Amino acid sequence: MGTNVLLISFVVLALGVMVLVLLVNNLESSPVSLIFGGIWLNEAQNVRILLHEVDSVFQGSVIWANGTDRLLGFKVVENLRFDRSKKGKGKYYDPITGKHYEINLSMKRKGLIQIKAYYPNSENLAFSQEWKQFVS
Repeated sequence: MGTNVLLISFVVLALGVMVLVLLVNNLESSPVSLIFGGIWLNEAQNVRILLHEVDSVFQGSVIWANGTDRLLGFKVVENLRFDRSKKGKGKYYDPITGKHYEINLSMKRKGLIQIKAYYPNSENLAFSQEWKQFVS
């Protein structure tokens, strides 16, 4: 009887530790990262960008480009920071033209973000795009 109680106690303790580890790992991902992190398709759907968070700042790199490998790994989004309302501000670099823009990013609905790009040091809109979350 004593061996069964010891075994059951060990199993319950092991399960408790596993649950605790899972909870702690999930706490490390911010809510913003869970919403905006992942793979996004540009509006033309010819480029996939991986948005990922590093120390509360998002970066975005090209991980797939239809028809050209020279864009792979190109960092198109830098220093994207989100406020409490989950609206982001950062920089966008166009890999084709080499131009850079200030961007505002917001969620239109689940799986769809809007990016508004402005000329540097200006309030003049350069372009606006909607990116769809890539689901394989």
